[in-house]
Amino acid sequence: MRITHVLALATLIIAATLVSPLLAAETNPPLSADEVKKLANAGQYPDALKALLRILELKGPAAAGYDRHEMLMLRAECQLQLKQNAAAIDTLDVTRKEAVIIANDDHAVMACRAAWRCQKAIGALNDTWLKAGKYPFQTRIGLHSCYTVVGNMGSRQRLNYTVIGDGVNLASRLEGLNKIYQTSIIISKATHRYVQNIFICRVLDQIAVKGKSQSVVIYELLADKESPDSAAMETLARDFQAAYSSYLKREWSKAKAMFQAILKAFPEDHAATLYIERCDKYLLKEPDESWSGISRVDTK
Repeated sequence: MRITHVLALATLIIAATLVSPLLAAETNPPLSADEVKKLANAGQYPDALKALLRILELKGPAAAGYDRHEMLMLRAECQLQLKQNAAAIDTLDVTRKEAVIIANDDHAVMACRAAWRCQKAIGALNDTWLKAGKYPFQTRIGLHSCYTVVGNMGSRQRLNYTVIGDGVNLASRLEGLNKIYQTSIIISKATHRYVQNIFICRVLDQIAVKGKSQSVVIYELLADKESPDSAAMETLARDFQAAYSSYLKREWSKAKAMFQAILKAFPEDHAATLYIERCDKYLLKEPDESWSGISRVDTK
């Protein structure tokens, strides 16, 4: 057993267990996706996505128009991105859906690049699937830099090479937070400080997860600074930071107007919608003096 500086990464795509339950359920009778198609055709994409994910959960990929080969190819592509961009991977815990990257000078950059390219690979595959009349496949990634324990855990009778620690749990929570903000990659402030000059990130929130009193500032990884859409993402990050600063100052009307401007420029940005709703809430009833902008998250 050893203690080392690592980047804990929790994701629903890197671990082998991502597709295992889906493939195991593939033999179940397919569930009709007609209602999902109706929702999508009506523009009700969030509801359509929820319904599709439920189909995948209950009936497996065949019910959604995927086959075993495509799911395996997806997994292989993402694992390839990890290998190419994070060669220092030391642990891949398939039980907990986590990868641990041992520290080196570029550990955070390597992890962010691997995560970003995994999402790009999934996006390209989704384009192919959409043209074939299939539904896009979604995944979420959370990144956090921390000290943690890596090694053989257990007893003489049963050992498992794994990773444990608060930082690992936080990375897992960050992965789950993507559901709230409808993002794909969330990183902690601890990771952001290593990559802020290489990747475009926007502040999302300051959160306190269940069981913890200390809050954590979180960011969305938007793009590589060398990517074609970097200018638009820089604008989004800058404008969101300004609106968020007004929000923290309790300038509800000003912050709401700024978030509305962001939403006009980026109509699918759910985070802006979320903050508009928060501003409306506080315009109706001012929070007490103890309010500090920290969002408590009690779900995983």
